[in-house]
Amino acid sequence: MIGIGEGSKFILSKLRSVIYRAIKTLKTLNIKSSHFLIPSFNNYNSDIMIDLITRISVLSNHVFDKYLTLQPKHRIEKLTFISDNDNSLSIIKNAQIIAECTCLARELVNDRADTVTPQYLENQSISLVNTHPDVLKLKIIQHDELLSLGLNMITAVGQGAKHKARLIIIEYNGNRNQNHEKIALVGKGITFDTGGLNIKPTKAIEDMYMSVIKYEFKNTDV
Repeated sequence: MIGIGEGSKFILSKLRSVIYRAIKTLKTLNIKSSHFLIPSFNNYNSDIMIDLITRISVLSNHVFDKYLTLQPKHRIEKLTFISDNDNSLSIIKNAQIIAECTCLARELVNDRADTVTPQYLENQSISLVNTHPDVLKLKIIQHDELLSLGLNMITAVGQGAKHKARLIIIEYNGNRNQNHEKIALVGKGITFDTGGLNIKPTKAIEDMYMSVIKYEFKNTDV
């Protein structure tokens, strides 16, 4: 049991911290299965609570241990949510997909530059698109085509690398007939190869590849 203070002062950011601490404690104790009772508050409906708890649980349970061989892998294998919400299963499924995709992005970011090469990212993109070919489309512009299109900045940045540059474009086309507000999220993934030329001071370049840029276009016909 974890106290979260007075219900009237409850905010979602506090719940995020509580779920993170709960998952961390369970993993430390090497507990593989647990039950979560979904709390209820007047100012938040259970849909929001279930969505948040699912996403934070999956994200908190994730560990980048791809290269660890000597340490045990502490992860929770099963979480059971106790709720009277009839839509629980659909909410959990949707939230789990979002969280697991976030974990995939973390895996790509945390892996080493000599592993996540342009070719590696291309292969990952192909695998991703093949899982949902009805709504995802893939286009890959290879090095020679980049030159012919005049996209010289991409090739210039990549000319010192071992692997030739390419531009990988994944398009998501959801249900355009839905009535809810349409939002387009535009993101980028760039492989990182210093080529042995660390031209910036230490502690200034190591995590530059983790920067995030997000654009939101609302009220558009996207």
